[in-house]
Amino acid sequence: MNEQKTENKYIILFERIAQENNIKYEYHFKSNVGRAIIKERKILISKPINRDRFFIALHEIGHIIQGEIKPRYKEEYLSEQFAICKMREFKIPLSRKARARSKGFIKYSVRKAKRRGLKKLNNKVKSFIKWKTKH
Repeated sequence: MNEQKTENKYIILFERIAQENNIKYEYHFKSNVGRAIIKERKILISKPINRDRFFIALHEIGHIIQGEIKPRYKEEYLSEQFAICKMREFKIPLSRKARARSKGFIKYSVRKAKRRGLKKLNNKVKSFIKWKTKH
């Protein structure tokens, strides 16, 4: 019973935030993934039945609210920050696993940007991931 209340809490919070920001959504996936379609103000996510899925849903909302940002790694970083801030606002702790996944995801985005020619990494992003440059 308690688990059901928690599950409903995440769904209710998510749907409220989506509605407040005029964001359409579809419960499209069965695993912990999400996609934002910025031009349509729509996200495709797994139903936010736990805090990890709720965090992913918030991340995708962050994409819609902030719009397209270049370079792409910075857009991902800002969407992660949006989700982290919302989790804090709702006093929902981020699991150790989710924190590690968040940093790993941003590191992956930065590596992609470097392969595509990124010369200088944003200092806030560098600090977030504790990025160590190789000489």
